[in-house]
Amino acid sequence: MNKTKIVKLMTIISITASLALPQAAFAAGTGDNPNLTPDIPTDKQVKAKEEKKKLAEEYAENLKTRNSGGVSTMALGELKTISVTGFEQERNYWCGPATTKQVLHFLNGSSQTQTYYAGKLGTTTDGTDFSLIDDVLNNHQTKNTYVYSDYDSTEFLSWKTAMILSIDWGS
Repeated sequence: MNKTKIVKLMTIISITASLALPQAAFAAGTGDNPNLTPDIPTDKQVKAKEEKKKLAEEYAENLKTRNSGGVSTMALGELKTISVTGFEQERNYWCGPATTKQVLHFLNGSSQTQTYYAGKLGTTTDGTDFSLIDDVLNNHQTKNTYVYSDYDSTEFLSWKTAMILSIDWGS
């Protein structure tokens, strides 16, 4: 088989696998600490999650109605650009501290060091327990109430809706 045919075959296999296994596009496997701490939301977080879930469900239903003529998972759909300062991870396992710094810097116009956030998040060489990030975000800003949510591979529309609305709401 020549090189072009091999590349085409590998591309087709990759695309097919990503469609058959959608969790690969948005699930775990980033090297972050897989040992999650049980998330104990505050009353404010519970209320915010309920409100956001209701709005997301309404939005998802509108998307289904709009897209009832066919599936458009690869389409860009809605697009919004926000200006966020990027911060390179200072250590290869500091995705959590870098992301936390980036979000707080965007919201507050300034932020602490990645070392500071690594301490607050309990980051180790295994990575960061992402179920703790919402609490650190809420303790360091007052513009939004963040809640921890996880999605399995069957909930792609819910995840997509949450991402779109988070950007639209500025949270």
